[in-house]
Amino acid sequence: MVNETGGGWRAVLRVPAPLLWFLGGSSLSDLGNGFFRLALPWLVYDLTHSTAAMGVLAAVQYLPILLNPWAGELCDRYGPRSTLIWSSVVQMVLVLLVPLGTLTGTLSLPLLYAVTLALALGSVLTQSATSVLVKRATPVSARLGINSLVAMLFNLSWYVSPGLAGFVIARAGVNAALLVDGASFLCILVPVLFTPRQPKGLRAPRGDLRAAIRTFLAAKGLPAITAVFGIWNFTWGGVYALEVYFFRSSLHLGAAAVGLIGTLGGILPVVLGFLGPWLVRRAALDRLMALTLATSGIGMAALGATRGWVGATAAVNVMDGAIAPVLIAHATLAQETIPDAVYGQVYSISWVAAGGVLPLGALLAGLLGARIGTHWTMALFGAFTLLGAVLSLGWLRGVRVGRASDDRA
Repeated sequence: MVNETGGGWRAVLRVPAPLLWFLGGSSLSDLGNGFFRLALPWLVYDLTHSTAAMGVLAAVQYLPILLNPWAGELCDRYGPRSTLIWSSVVQMVLVLLVPLGTLTGTLSLPLLYAVTLALALGSVLTQSATSVLVKRATPVSARLGINSLVAMLFNLSWYVSPGLAGFVIARAGVNAALLVDGASFLCILVPVLFTPRQPKGLRAPRGDLRAAIRTFLAAKGLPAITAVFGIWNFTWGGVYALEVYFFRSSLHLGAAAVGLIGTLGGILPVVLGFLGPWLVRRAALDRLMALTLATSGIGMAALGATRGWVGATAAVNVMDGAIAPVLIAHATLAQETIPDAVYGQVYSISWVAAGGVLPLGALLAGLLGARIGTHWTMALFGAFTLLGAVLSLGWLRGVRVGRASDDRA
């Protein structure tokens, strides 16, 4: 069952140095973005004290995922380098609009929603460009290793940043956290300038959305793992939209404590990211996904039932533990089954199918939270995740990951 062409951590040594430098800079930029993820819900809570408003904020943040196919086509045609440069510069400017609004007295809920929407659109371009760059620069034998590295760096940034952001907000205020986020985009701009330009012969023709959808549907196993990923995104997005509200209104925690929970809650996801090559290559994919979704659902329900920060930290660990195996398997299978020339657009279609439910989950959670409370809402979303775990046993039966060969590169 083990195929060495999938590669483990040693295979990362065969990856070009500019790609590794880029991934490091991208991770630092993601670290800064974590400041924004805590600062914005903090501001919305202060303005509204409403679960519905928190749900709308999360939904606005995820809505541009629906534009992923066009972002992917842009990256296929003009290359990931140019896309990353322009999207990073624009996002840097947008982040700084929020502290400017605070200083000038123009800060409002519509402004926060507008900035969040524009930033999310820039994030979609950055994500698409990064996936195309990784696909083109990674040798076939290093795919599992590099995808595990990407997942681990993402998790490190995602979970370390709340602790730092909470400390900064508690000591210096929300504006200081946003200034850190704005400066962090330099971390991705600098290494991108040293990445190779796109060869002229690699430029893809204008994308055909229908053809791209057919390519996605024909990619063996990719629609199935996308469906599993979609179930988890729907439920996780809903619970995540209510986290800050829950921590502040039910547990009565300050910024530093909320940030600490976010950081300590990443221990299990980071460990699973490190074990990614071993897990994906040796475990049957249907059982691996079923197990990770089942534990995640239990974590969601446990978070809703907790009454203290220690229990909340443990619940977040279990709830978020599914992300590393799902990310690694999804990215590797896409790289194995999608041709280079249309990779950006087809992979983006997969992301739309998997992540397009995030805004729906966030909105639904906000509405349910207002009606039945955050505790019961999280328990309900946890139960739905358990159903996804059962479905994955059938959908992913016979699907294999990490079995690429050079003729499919």
